[in-house]
Amino acid sequence: MSPTFEQLYEKKKISGNSIEEIIKLTKGFHFGIACQKYFVASHGGNPHEDLISNVGTHPNQYFDQSWKYYKEKADKEAEAKAKKEMKKVEKKNSANRDDMKTEQLV
Repeated sequence: MSPTFEQLYEKKKISGNSIEEIIKLTKGFHFGIACQKYFVASHGGNPHEDLISNVGTHPNQYFDQSWKYYKEKADKEAEAKAKKEMKKVEKKNSANRDDMKTEQLV
């Protein structure tokens, strides 16, 4: 027996409200809007509007927008990590300079 839409969505940790809305749209033959709602629900709930509007109804469009979303997310995370590492290095360098000044005074 294959799983129902509800079971698949729950497995992907999509909220009950989103599941109901997506299924209602699908039953009403609003596949493009249902696809957009699914995209939002499965991509953190708040992706950029330009990504949502370009999801379309073709799997390639969905894939392209999903890829862009995860690439932007990974880039932001890498940038935040690099900034954090840079602060660590700057703090360490500052402490080393202070130690060197202290040694010179002694």
